[in-house]
Amino acid sequence: MPSPLEIQPKEIEFDLSDKEPTTVLKIRNVSDEQIAFKVKTTMPKRYLVRPNQDVVDGGKTVDVRISLQTKEARAIKQDRLSGANVDEKPDK
Repeated sequence: MPSPLEIQPKEIEFDLSDKEPTTVLKIRNVSDEQIAFKVKTTMPKRYLVRPNQDVVDGGKTVDVRISLQTKEARAIKQDRLSGANVDEKPDK
C-alpha cells in the first residue's frame, strides 16, 4: 500500500552562502482523509523545523521550513574552508 503522504524533495540541501540557510519540505496528503505528521531531527540544536508537526487535510499540502541554525552554518562553512569533510564520521 503506497504512503498517503508525498514528500518533496527527497533530499534537502542548504545554500551556505545565505545568511540563514533554509529549505522548504512540501508534505502533500494524497488521500481524502486528514493525516497527522511529525518531523524529527537527530540534531535538534543544528536544525529548526517549523511546523514540526501538523495535520494535513485530504488533497492539501503543507510547507515545512527547515533552517540550519546560524552558529552551525558558520561551523560548517569553516570546516569546508579548512578542508574538513563535514559528512564523514570518525572510525570506531
